[in-house]
Amino acid sequence: MKASQNRSGKPVVAVAAAGGAYRNVRNALARLDLSPLKGKSVLIKPNAGRMMPPNSGVNTSPEAVAACLDALREAGVARAAVGESPLLGIDTLKSFEKCGIAAVAAERGVELIDLDAEPPEIRRLPAGCLIARIKVCRRLREFDNILSLPVMKTHMHTGVTLSLKNMKGTLYKRQKVQLHQLPGREKSDGARPLDMAIRDLFHELLPDIAVIDGSIGMEGLGP
Repeated sequence: MKASQNRSGKPVVAVAAAGGAYRNVRNALARLDLSPLKGKSVLIKPNAGRMMPPNSGVNTSPEAVAACLDALREAGVARAAVGESPLLGIDTLKSFEKCGIAAVAAERGVELIDLDAEPPEIRRLPAGCLIARIKVCRRLREFDNILSLPVMKTHMHTGVTLSLKNMKGTLYKRQKVQLHQLPGREKSDGARPLDMAIRDLFHELLPDIAVIDGSIGMEGLGP
């Protein structure tokens, strides 16, 4: 059973507000059963792909990352780490420093991972609509569970950035760009190629837990 499911196997959604990023995340996670994570390894995947300061609304709040790390520690997780594969030309570890995530990780003795630092692995998507295979950052294999921790923000190409689109940041280097350049036409329901590509990622890169950082909601021509 995933920590984001109840005993019947149904997804659990918890919403918390008015307490600040740290307290809201702790309050929301307190409503989930995190006991399945005891003794496991968990990778936190935030939005940290751009060189922006804390609380700009572009990258995940460092307070939200801190809250997730503290909740995982209290749940008895054996290992937690924070990893990102950023935009082309961005140094992952420098981005972590700039947005404040490096500081909260250092306070807790948590490893920061540049997911692009090692060669990728190929994963096939037999049920993919537009994508037959993807290049995925190899170090995902080290972890039993993934916690997707995006910022709530609009996106000019696909409406909104949430937990599934955030997992695009586990694709290797230029693979992320290629998802914006897929051939194909819009479906009758208005879905564009990028929408369908994100749907294809669902089959291989579905996170076990999603925490949406809505402390600053970005609107307009995001990201």
